[in-house]
Amino acid sequence: VTRDVDDRNAAEIGALSVARGRRGQGLGRLLLHHAVCFAAWRGLRPVFLSLNAENKKALRLYQTEGFVVTDTMVCYSRDCGPSDASRS
Repeated sequence: VTRDVDDRNAAEIGALSVARGRRGQGLGRLLLHHAVCFAAWRGLRPVFLSLNAENKKALRLYQTEGFVVTDTMVCYSRDCGPSDASRS
């Protein structure tokens, strides 16, 4: 949990992950709950987080914990191979 860059009164939850072998035991929900409580204890409101929209399980977890989608972004990627270096 960190202070949000744009809104210094808000919090941002960074990468939250549970090891594959430990998933389905409520650990992600527990981590999320503790992160939100920590932000509240520090007086940071609201709490933001980002995720890959293809991660339906994470999206469902966040929504059941009261998070709502407020923004959507598109990300681009490109593989750069040896042939790209010769173009410059």
